[in-house]
Amino acid sequence: IGQLFQQELGIISAISNFFGQSNLGTAQLAFERTRQGITTGMKSASETRFGTTYIQALAVKLCMPALVACVAAGTITFATKANKRLTPYLTSGATCYVFLAQLDCMVKLFEAGANGITALEGQNTTCADVFYVWVTIRDPKATRVALHKPAIAWHLDKLLGDRTKVIEVYNARFDQMMTESLVKGYTSTMHTHFV
Repeated sequence: IGQLFQQELGIISAISNFFGQSNLGTAQLAFERTRQGITTGMKSASETRFGTTYIQALAVKLCMPALVACVAAGTITFATKANKRLTPYLTSGATCYVFLAQLDCMVKLFEAGANGITALEGQNTTCADVFYVWVTIRDPKATRVALHKPAIAWHLDKLLGDRTKVIEVYNARFDQMMTESLVKGYTSTMHTHFV
């Protein structure tokens, strides 16, 4: 999935890293978020696990109105060589809107998998829980929410292709889990564990 959304994940990571290193930028963003009523702040993650990638992407998506306002007002600037490339993505215009549409699609596509995998990290997880989560994740209906008409209509073809590829990744991981584990253990616990 990292290869499929490589450009978007690079931008998300760069934005998160900027706010992880800039106290002034974080304060300016917090002020603007409060002014706009945005309760979620930027998330910084040292790990690049699937769940944390989703959390970072969701945080950037939710903070975008405040980020764009800060860049427009000049309270946050991306002037160094490392982060100068971020300005077009955070300035009103075609590049920003395309990034927002792709970010929205990406968050919707990741949601079922990220929430399911995060749920499995609990202490009381059983084989039945693992089986239920993976069956749910690999179900195309779990990512159907991402098929709502995106803000930019021509983006729909790319979204449909991305959705198919994400489901293929989920299916490959599920098949790998079933191949490398005791399939009968998962299926028998699923049938004996009533929901």
